[in-house]
Amino acid sequence: MTQLNTKLVHGVPVTDNATGAVNPPIYNSSTYAFESVESMPRWDYARSGNPTRDFLERQIAQLEHGVRGFAFASGLAAIHAVLSIFAPGERIVVGSNIYGGTYSLFNEHFNRWGSSATRWTRRTCAS
Repeated sequence: MTQLNTKLVHGVPVTDNATGAVNPPIYNSSTYAFESVESMPRWDYARSGNPTRDFLERQIAQLEHGVRGFAFASGLAAIHAVLSIFAPGERIVVGSNIYGGTYSLFNEHFNRWGSSATRWTRRTCAS
């Protein structure tokens, strides 16, 4: 089995036949041209994905021995995606020092669906 350090250095092979690059290129484009909405390309706007992000997601999947890795345009987008796996009414335990945007999600939005967040502390763990 390949060691973690080797995977971190070599990772997913770069398959850029057009340029022969041995490292993944960084695509800075925020938008991509396309003919019409009916014929949308794989990438249309960087927030929903781009070739660099796709490579990162494949790398994460390999490192975590997963089927798929995920990268998000912002931390709050990642938090929202994780929280969306919970059903209405479920109790969610969170750290005592959660990000302010996450706190707002719980107290201003998710509570509308009956979900509640319990902040974890050593005292909470004892009870």
